[in-house]
Amino acid sequence: MTGEPRRGRGPRPERGRASWPRRAYVRRRGQVCGRGWNWAQVATAIGVLTAGAGLVFTAISTYIGVLVAQDQLEQSRQDSEDHARLQSSKIVMWTVLDATGARTVVANRSTLPVTSVYGYLHRPKRDGVTGVGFPDPPPCSRFTVDHDTSDGVAVLAFTDSNGRGWTRTPDGELEQGIESCE
Repeated sequence: MTGEPRRGRGPRPERGRASWPRRAYVRRRGQVCGRGWNWAQVATAIGVLTAGAGLVFTAISTYIGVLVAQDQLEQSRQDSEDHARLQSSKIVMWTVLDATGARTVVANRSTLPVTSVYGYLHRPKRDGVTGVGFPDPPPCSRFTVDHDTSDGVAVLAFTDSNGRGWTRTPDGELEQGIESCE
């Protein structure tokens, strides 16, 4: 059987020794030949393109995630600041001028008390600026301080129930921290 020819294919070579190449054509590695594509290279190229697209998608997703995180952080800071201003924004003052003189009204419209309330009076004809201690207004209350018409409350300084100092300026602006007008 070893030397007998096979049908249609020619004689069968002996085992261990090849008398002719097993293929009728020689193909170099990676070369597309007449019989078709090198599917290993096609699969590698598709894998590389898919990995590249995945990297681009991951980069875009990460960038959008960073933008969203920054926006959430900014919103959280704003909410924290708004919460800190909640009580202090309800402490107001105004001056009433009438025929009897001037009165400064200080109102605590919050449901929490404030402490260390000081008004800095602007006295241009006298000694400049003088600090005057006002009584601590209980929640949902107001009080009036009578003074000369030439005097006017320049600044109201107080401490809220959380221990933060605030200053309300003559134009109604609210600033954190207690300022001295002296």
